[in-house]
Amino acid sequence: MSGYATVNGNNNFIDDFSDIFKEFYNYVKDKFTRNDEMPLEEFINKYSEDKKFLNDLESIKSSLNEISEMMEQINFDYDEYYNFASIKRMITYIVDNLEKYFYYSSFIVLLLENFNDLIVKERQFDDYKEEYEKFDTFLYEKEDYFYTEIFDSDSKYDDAVDKVTNILG
Repeated sequence: MSGYATVNGNNNFIDDFSDIFKEFYNYVKDKFTRNDEMPLEEFINKYSEDKKFLNDLESIKSSLNEISEMMEQINFDYDEYYNFASIKRMITYIVDNLEKYFYYSSFIVLLLENFNDLIVKERQFDDYKEEYEKFDTFLYEKEDYFYTEIFDSDSKYDDAVDKVTNILG
């Protein structure tokens, strides 16, 4: 695993990215960690029409897209980029649904926290491969949880999946 790319041996891009990601992570953690005991119905009634709150949720998705673009521009390692794409997909799904957000906002923070920790470890260059493998295992478990407990699949692709499975099987 090569880790983050450098340009002519210069880690300035990586350091800048790390600082930007940490700022984003802290923003999400501070702004969207739910500490109240508000019931779901009250939460949805309060925030479903709250334009500022809804705009803040949209800003998360926009920031995730911008971070993804930055990762492309500084040539992140494929595995790290793929991991971030998975995190982005899960977070986007959750923030698109207030009920999911109500129950799983801490899941969003946990994903970002662990990716941020990975970036910090990358900057230190100490046994990064082992740390990456731990992160990759963590993310695999969270993806499994996401797709079994959070994600609501619809049946619009079931027929296509069955056909492809039969063709390949």
